Amino acid sequence: MTLRAAIAACDSKSTSELQEVFEQHETLVDLIPNLAKFSEDPKLEIAATWLIKRAVDKGHRPDSETEARILRLLPVAHTWQARLHVLQCIPKLTISKAVQTDIARTLYRLSKDRNNFIRAWAYSGLFYLSEQHRQHRARVDSILHRARQSESPAVKARLRNLPSRDH
Repeated sequence: MTLRAAIAACDSKSTSELQEVFEQHETLVDLIPNLAKFSEDPKLEIAATWLIKRAVDKGHRPDSETEARILRLLPVAHTWQARLHVLQCIPKLTISKAVQTDIARTLYRLSKDRNNFIRAWAYSGLFYLSEQHRQHRARVDSILHRARQSESPAVKARLRNLPSRDH
């Protein structure tokens, strides 16, 4: 079964089914580029972004073009789950100069999302953005400081997991 067919056939809410798809296709040379492409299909985006996150967590490194494509999913994803999966990949991705302005704008917007998971991971994304692009550091530090004071306990827990700054 092709990767696309396996994604289409699996239940995107079943981590065991998603893990099985990952294990069956993990050795594909173009795994992450294909997953990034499939993530643009609203019917496949939850499963495909979960698989991207799994691949990145397992040490697979996308090329810079694929990283940009993954990051560009953030403002156009149709579901909060797909958005969350992309946000969770940010600590392990390089945010290129070509996409950093759009990604910054999206992360600032998502840091005000009503979904606690999205907000928490958007803050994390802002932290890593500002680590890679220092022109965002002052604004991000201010946002993170406010969030540590006023956010829900669940969001504060995510903020506590951020590494300390190397000033």
